[in-house]
Amino acid sequence: SYGSLLQACGEAKILAYGRVVHEHMSAANMDTGSIFLGNHLVQMYGRCGSVDEAAAAFERMGRRNVVSWSFVIAAFTQNGHHGRAMRFFQRMLQDGFEVDRILIVTALGSCMDLKTGREIHELALECGYGNETVVCTALLGMYSRCESLGDVETVFLGLQEKDVVSWNAMI
Repeated sequence: SYGSLLQACGEAKILAYGRVVHEHMSAANMDTGSIFLGNHLVQMYGRCGSVDEAAAAFERMGRRNVVSWSFVIAAFTQNGHHGRAMRFFQRMLQDGFEVDRILIVTALGSCMDLKTGREIHELALECGYGNETVVCTALLGMYSRCESLGDVETVFLGLQEKDVVSWNAMI
């Protein structure tokens, strides 16, 4: 299926083949703006480092779901476009989408300012994810980048289950 081909191109980071598959889909009048194919396109372009094409595929989607938002925000985060990731995260919230732990962790990975980081931390608490190890580990990284060592210590001491990743983040 086209979804499998796009996924394989993304995993192998072969942008040229991903573009060929996308062109073939368009020539075959496939609905590349559908949630299913659109999500695969966004993810493939993001994994291949082409954030502008990932964003364009996202914008062409007629409808989006939480996975769509996750993929586009991850595309920006994984490719060092942290400001764009945060703008899309804010836009997602404004559009009324509810966040999950993956989106919170992804957003924290792009957060470079303390005020926004604390807002995301508060959102994590409100959603019931504030004590989860994966979220707390992302909080440790964000607070560390923002040089808020008191918050790093508070989050770390509040962790109920400390694993190797959280210990490494603390160190």
